Amino acid sequence: MCGGGSSRADGVRIYHNPAMELLLVQDGDDFRDTVARWMVRHGHRVAEGASGQEGLALITQRQFDVAILDANLPDLSGLDLLQEIKRRADEIEIIMLTGEDAHV
Repeated sequence: MCGGGSSRADGVRIYHNPAMELLLVQDGDDFRDTVARWMVRHGHRVAEGASGQEGLALITQRQFDVAILDANLPDLSGLDLLQEIKRRADEIEIIMLTGEDAHV
């Protein structure tokens, strides 16, 4: 996943991150599009899903380094999705996001 860094003469640390395979599951179209474009612009490969079921389908098609999950999806709770992803592919790192009051 993330590579090591190197220091310049002025002490600033520069990080070299190899591309990651990212799964982004977010039902908000605008937010999902913005995050996906930012990640692609920074060299990562992104697969997008708008629901928990779409995210689970993508897990069966590809291997991912990181999954970025909305805690509040229309068909599954974020925790249910997290548990199912970990059951299927335990090596994936998970980041949970929410823009609402959620009890995760």
